[in-house]
Amino acid sequence: MYSAESENLSDDDNTNSDKQTKPVYNQHINFSFDDYQIDEKKTYDSISNYPVSLTNQNLQKSSGSVEPGGNDTIVKLPEGIVTKEKQKFTKRQVVVLIVYGFAQFFAAAVISLQTPFYPAEAEKKGVSASEYGAVFGIFEFTVFLVSFVYGRYMDAIGPKRLFNIGLVTAGVSSIAFGFLDKVDGHYTFFALSMIIRIVEALGDAAFMNCAFVIIAMEFPDSVGLTLATMDTIFGIGLTMGPIIGGALYEAGGFILPFVSTGVMLLVVAVITFFYLPVPPAAENSLSSKDKRGILQLLKIPEIGFSALTMFSSAISMGYLSATLEPHIRIFELSYVSVGLIIVISGATYAVSAPIWGWICDRKPYLNAYMVFGSGIIIVGFIFIGPFPLLPFDTILWVTCVGLFFHGVGIGATLITSFLQCLATAIAHGFPEHVSTYSLVSGLWMSSFALGNFVGPTISGILYDWVGFRNGTVFVMGIQLIVMIIGVGIMINSKCRPNSPRSAPNLDETEPLLTKKHTH
Repeated sequence: MYSAESENLSDDDNTNSDKQTKPVYNQHINFSFDDYQIDEKKTYDSISNYPVSLTNQNLQKSSGSVEPGGNDTIVKLPEGIVTKEKQKFTKRQVVVLIVYGFAQFFAAAVISLQTPFYPAEAEKKGVSASEYGAVFGIFEFTVFLVSFVYGRYMDAIGPKRLFNIGLVTAGVSSIAFGFLDKVDGHYTFFALSMIIRIVEALGDAAFMNCAFVIIAMEFPDSVGLTLATMDTIFGIGLTMGPIIGGALYEAGGFILPFVSTGVMLLVVAVITFFYLPVPPAAENSLSSKDKRGILQLLKIPEIGFSALTMFSSAISMGYLSATLEPHIRIFELSYVSVGLIIVISGATYAVSAPIWGWICDRKPYLNAYMVFGSGIIIVGFIFIGPFPLLPFDTILWVTCVGLFFHGVGIGATLITSFLQCLATAIAHGFPEHVSTYSLVSGLWMSSFALGNFVGPTISGILYDWVGFRNGTVFVMGIQLIVMIIGVGIMINSKCRPNSPRSAPNLDETEPLLTKKHTH
């Protein structure tokens, strides 16, 4: 044990030094043990009953001690306030990352693997673009409807239990979807596709909501980077899904891609059951007056804007998922090649997501990043379409460039919108508690899913009516509206710097979830 010699400790110091030393989740404070102490009234975290981060620091002469605390070094000050130095991930955190990484990958692969071949297979059954667009969209609409419910009751059910139930449901549904090619008849094929996708969405929404909550609880010091890492793995799954799906479809027909990935989801469910740690539970239950609802979240302008950004970004992704393959069909590519083209956006997103997470953890100018991301999405669609006023038709390499820009823009909007919701909610008095994490996760998933429902549904209709190229104007128009609203919010915050609406004005050296507000 490290120690600093203490010579004239007061009675209060001696009394406080006997108190139990507890680690705190938040920031690393640099100071000389022999020279300084921090003088502040103690406030404890609602999740762990640990002291929260320290503000209004008044440095005075004193001394303290440093004690080992498991995998962390616990700094104990004479007043009884404690903190910890930043350390590497614990073994528990490494296990969480590995298990969730596998789950994220296969879950994403199941969502995207049918993109290269399902539209063509559906057309063989007499299904129109509007109808198979609805098959893509109903998955996300179901996620939209149930995410609020999962967010509301996750604390009671238990995140790990709900996570496992979701994996099993999604895995079984994926296997069932693989047998649809045995179904004859236009309406029967269409109806069963819709039903199975709805059930699969119930499972997907369950474990995706739990993933955001548990990551926020397990990694409060680096929530931006850790969520971005999970999003990167999810993006890799989305990226590899069409490639895997196209290759397996060519090797074994319609059934092989869905059965293979469904079985892998069931294997991951077994692994999570035995090896995934139970997330830390809240030591202090919240009173009814401390519990907040989704409407209270949406009344905060920054959170409303974040939800709109998620929604609009998901529309752009859904638009491409349903109609990009028919759009590039004129090039007569193989299914594997189509898959490679489709995944350009996802691959770029997977690479850019951790970069955006790292940036957000250090310079959290979140509204500006969301506005920037929406602008980059517009640039992407100008090339993907291409924009109707441009004097040339669809060129494959130009479409690929547009997909690259789209992936960069998606990385900016998705990562920052979730972090903005979480940090702003806590800055406006929501307790840093699993109930708040669940609420924010439910809002994020619902907004994202609603956009992914609207995107493919509208894209199928627009493709039938005006074609892919003219339909992209719809996506670009929504992104432009988002940019205008975001700029307005930033201007309002600059004009009213002391208004609660400008929170959180986060310190650039402070983790996103350490801006505590006491009441």
